[in-house]
Amino acid sequence: MRRFALLCLAALSCLTAASALSACAGDGGDYPSLRPRAFERPGGAAPLAPPLPAPPARPQIVAQASALAARAEEGHRAFTRELAATRAVVGRAGAADSESWIAAHEQLSALDVTREPTLSAMAELDALNLGGVDAAGLKFGDNDFAAIRAAADRVHALVTTQQTTIEALASSLANP
Repeated sequence: MRRFALLCLAALSCLTAASALSACAGDGGDYPSLRPRAFERPGGAAPLAPPLPAPPARPQIVAQASALAARAEEGHRAFTRELAATRAVVGRAGAADSESWIAAHEQLSALDVTREPTLSAMAELDALNLGGVDAAGLKFGDNDFAAIRAAADRVHALVTTQQTTIEALASSLANP
């Protein structure tokens, strides 16, 4: 009896395996081939579609960056107007702690205050560049960033010129 049960179990196992294997043999249907695809073969790469061109810079971003650069340039003009008076006062400065030396430092402080429009425009351009989104929450494209960077480069040159000028004037004054 036990032998009969083992024979039945073996026959059932064979039938199960045969039916499972026959399911893989199918009629070919709409199944994808397992052969290597063209781009998987050496030297048989399929041609890639050309990349889409970047969209142009948005006019509102260009206008905002240009307005900030214009504000910085106006601030630089005010700096330049104040610079002539500052050079004159610093040139007349006497020994450290003298009245003329104190007046020169006050004039340097007044000159430094005229930098505010240029420095604040630079800060706003930096924030605009780092934020990466406009007021509506839309992300900037490459050309938007390029417009911001172009304005920021112009303003940065003004800020650097102002800083260098103030440092040169301050270093010409006697130290206490």
